Amino acid sequence: MCNQTNLISLNPSDFVFFASEDVFPSMGMLVTLQFSQTHGIEKIREGMRHMLALFPRLRSRVVSKVFSYKIKILNNTGEDIERLFDEAFTVHHDLIYNTSDYFEFRREFLNRPFLLQEKLPIRIAFIPDNDKPVLLITIHHMTCDGLSFHKVIDTFMAYLNGHNPISLKIDNPSLWPAILETPFYRIPIQLYKSFKVYRSITSEKKHYSVVHSSLRPSQKYSKVNLHNHVLPFDVDTVKRTSKDLGCSLTVLILVALTHVFSRRQKEKQKGNTIAIYHTIDTRSFFQKSPLFGNYALFSKINIHMRYWDNIGRLVDEINKQLRRNVNRYKNKEMLFYYLIEIVPPVFLGKRILSYLIKKAKKNKLRMINGTCFVSTGGSLDRFNSHGPHAQVSEFVDSATINHMFVAITSLDGRISTNITYPEAEYSLDEIKDLVQSLDCTLAELLNSTT
Repeated sequence: MCNQTNLISLNPSDFVFFASEDVFPSMGMLVTLQFSQTHGIEKIREGMRHMLALFPRLRSRVVSKVFSYKIKILNNTGEDIERLFDEAFTVHHDLIYNTSDYFEFRREFLNRPFLLQEKLPIRIAFIPDNDKPVLLITIHHMTCDGLSFHKVIDTFMAYLNGHNPISLKIDNPSLWPAILETPFYRIPIQLYKSFKVYRSITSEKKHYSVVHSSLRPSQKYSKVNLHNHVLPFDVDTVKRTSKDLGCSLTVLILVALTHVFSRRQKEKQKGNTIAIYHTIDTRSFFQKSPLFGNYALFSKINIHMRYWDNIGRLVDEINKQLRRNVNRYKNKEMLFYYLIEIVPPVFLGKRILSYLIKKAKKNKLRMINGTCFVSTGGSLDRFNSHGPHAQVSEFVDSATINHMFVAITSLDGRISTNITYPEAEYSLDEIKDLVQSLDCTLAELLNSTT
């Protein structure tokens, strides 16, 4: 029998990811670590088992309550948790990294569904038989966001280097502290101001016809695949150019992506706006910042075709929209949007929400009206800052949201742009062509400032 302290409510993001498991083949996030040194199976197993002790939501199952679902935190000792971990941790001998067999295994691992009411929300696959062993870890998105996932990896690397990280307390999953103003008597004024912002957001949509990265909307949600790609330019070179243009490294890559999609649009003559979803981490908007869970919300920048051909205006527009989107949350201006767009799916319930998502896809309606998703994890050099005994030589990040998803990270001076994509709407050759175009476009941008 669990007590109330073992039960966690699902926030709206948690719930949507949980409901989506009945729609998508999988709702997992996958990271791949290639180590610089060999590591024994028992050491890796011990380290990952310890992560379940440090991060309570990793040792959980979903339980059904009256009119709701809860996350039940399991005890860290006992036969039940050991059995579940044994099922989650697997070892794969005679599998060579970056071979066709490996890519097929990774594809299956990425798309394998979770059974959240029966098993753990994490799976681990260790490939030990290489000079640089490989570890694949997938976590269901209901459990946490990408920033939390990176926290797990950072803690794991610290543990392998002999450190003793502290266990995390269970954070309040609610997003309301990041949305609502205090004191609460200001909420009526906040609601009115946020209504004006919401009206502005909806009125903007009337002028936009979104350029879609795929022109083949499918009638079903297919399996996804991953193409990992390292840019042929080092971090310092790209940073110098971005500084010259008055933007960040991420914005420069967004500029390059915009150019790639705009050139393709001109060939097909469809759409006048490139719409790129990006994440906003709401943790900084809490009075006490939570550490682990789903606290990143998606926002969108809409880049109209009048900005496409002028690099200076394009950089300024992307910078302006990114600042505006963050400030809307920082200034507590998104309450009405949150009430209208984010909260309602919870009241629909899992079955109805799943049905509506499937129905829309069957009718070839685009539930996500955007060109692509972009998520940036920034520099991951901190993973290698804990000591010499365990180092990562390669890191691959991905998420299975059944839309084109570009994950941007850097490690040891190299920039990765890993693309996850639904196979029903993109071929691997199309994705390879896209990253080749991205490389060429970035090269043009780099040369334009020299």
